This record gives sequence, structure tokens and C-alpha cells, in this order.
Amino acid sequence: MAIQNRRGAYPDFVPSKLLPGEWAVVQSGEPNSVGGTSVYMCFNAGDVKRMATYAEMQEQFNNMLGDVISTLTGEVNTAVANAEAATQYAHGAGDTAIEKAQDAEAAANQVASALNDLAERVENGEFDGAQGPQGIPGQDGADGANGIVVTASGQYAFQIKSDHLYVIYEDGTEAPDFEIDENGHLILTI
Repeated sequence: MAIQNRRGAYPDFVPSKLLPGEWAVVQSGEPNSVGGTSVYMCFNAGDVKRMATYAEMQEQFNNMLGDVISTLTGEVNTAVANAEAATQYAHGAGDTAIEKAQDAEAAANQVASALNDLAERVENGEFDGAQGPQGIPGQDGADGANGIVVTASGQYAFQIKSDHLYVIYEDGTEAPDFEIDENGHLILTI
């Protein structure tokens, strides 16, 4: 078997035409090498690799190093900026939470003050007055369903929010055992 080498300019280089064990010498126009020259070796059909000297590899790595450093620096700067933004957001959310907690505490204090004022006024008899004259009797209404009236200890109120019925009771007391049955009736279990 004869020794085979190919040579020529890079635009004429067609790796698929090389035979196994054949060298190709690019004498000009190589875009990926210093000076436009390079050497390729065919190991098997379609398996062609570029050969390089240590000096060429070192120069290529040095050229790539600037790009790698620039890319990494950009990614690190982006990560730092994102971390700073997240930290600022967390501080802002924390400050907002503190403000809302203070607002809630102030509202609770106002409610407690109003309850104390009302209790004091009731105790002082401010709502006790002489009975007024008897009013005109109204028409008899239709008989309702049988039910039981029970006195529950403490004060309770009902409130409707977003199509839901809520029972409101004093802090420090147990929730009353109210529920709504499958027929939509409000039931107090005693």
C-alpha cells in the first residue's frame, strides 16, 4: 500500500473523501488555526480529526479563556443582582408584614376598647329606660317549623362574607357548636 497524503487550500478540504490512515494537509485558509494552516488525520471512514501542536492548543485555550471568563463573570453578576433583588423583596415583604401586624393589633385594641365601653355603659344602666307605650298588634304570621330556643353562654354574632356564614365569638372562649345541616338549617348542638 502506498503512503497517501492530500494537500490543498481549506475550501477544497472534504473530510468525507479521506481514506482510513490518510493525512490531509491544509496549506491555507483554515479558519480555526493560527496562520491558516492545519493537519487532519482520517482514522476510519467519516472519523477525521484535526491534529495540533502543543503551542497551537495553548494559544487556542488562551483565546477561549477570555470568552469563558467573560461568560462566567456575566453569569455571576446576574446571580448577584438576582440575589440582591430577592433580598430587597424579602426585606420589603417583612416590613409590610410588620406594618400589617401593627395595623391588626391596633384594630384589635379598638375593638377591645369599644367592647369595654359598651360593657361599662350597660353596667351603668345607660340603656335602661322607661317602657314605651304598647304598639298596635301586627297580623298573625304563618306558623313556622317547630324549633327550640336555647340560651348559649357568651356573646355570638353571625356574619356573611363571600357566600360563607361565619360565627364570631369572644377571644378566650370556646367556639359554639353551630353547624349547617344538609337542608341548609343552622343547628346548635347542646
